[in-house]
Amino acid sequence: MSSRTRRFTVSVTALVFTLTVGMAPTARAAVPLAPSKALPAAVDASTPYEGQVSCDPRPKPGVTAFAALMKARYRTGYIGTYRPCQGDTSEHYEGRAMDWMLNSTNAGQKAIANSVVSWLTASSGVMARRFGISYIIWNHKVWKGYRNSSVWTAYTGSVPHTDHVHFSFSWDGAMKRTSWWTGKANRVVDLGPCRVYVGQFAPLRTAVRTAPCPSGLRLAPVSAYRVAVFGQQSAQIAVAQRLLGMTADGQFGSTTWAKVVSWQRGRVPVTGVLDKATWRRLTGR
Repeated sequence: MSSRTRRFTVSVTALVFTLTVGMAPTARAAVPLAPSKALPAAVDASTPYEGQVSCDPRPKPGVTAFAALMKARYRTGYIGTYRPCQGDTSEHYEGRAMDWMLNSTNAGQKAIANSVVSWLTASSGVMARRFGISYIIWNHKVWKGYRNSSVWTAYTGSVPHTDHVHFSFSWDGAMKRTSWWTGKANRVVDLGPCRVYVGQFAPLRTAVRTAPCPSGLRLAPVSAYRVAVFGQQSAQIAVAQRLLGMTADGQFGSTTWAKVVSWQRGRVPVTGVLDKATWRRLTGR
């Protein structure tokens, strides 16, 4: 394979990831210096942990910009962001996380990963705050900027993260509101969207939220149809597509997502999901 960087697109269950692949550096190759630029003396406000509550396949500008910065500087490893929303919690579902596929068994890739995470988390995570990076998982360890930003701890999740580095971003980082991008320390913390119904996805983020979410959530409307999200395929999705006046292929792709969002406006919370409220209003059952 040529040492020239190659760009290509791969589709997995209707999810499109833009990947950048280059030759892995050898163990003897010097690791490039970390990116640098003029930055304000003040550091961005620390943020609490902001877990995923919505389901949004749109790439977030701060995440894609950080990915592009890493690609341009280190020229190795591919990067993916969004995953279909499942039953667990993952900032990938909101486009607020990225996986940089660097393998700890490759000496060159490991050296790059170690260098980058050390740069970001040094001095209690000053650089991570400038990007709005909330936590990092790499090679059996996790760094949490919102808990104890001076230490790495053992990571005991089911995936040891030996073949990729995981970065999760706050909403400020995801929306490119932090000092690395703006040149000004962000002091107003965006807490992200709030749920409307118990057990259902929150509406898509549309503005900065600084106040707490309402405490008394409503029960979701009852519907015989299952919740369906971007990236899935089913006969029930085809039912919704017919009612929305679309080609009924049963595939919840980008065209269906946009149609669902458009239909939801003024009717139900705009979640981009075929959720219980949407099904009930759309089908009457």
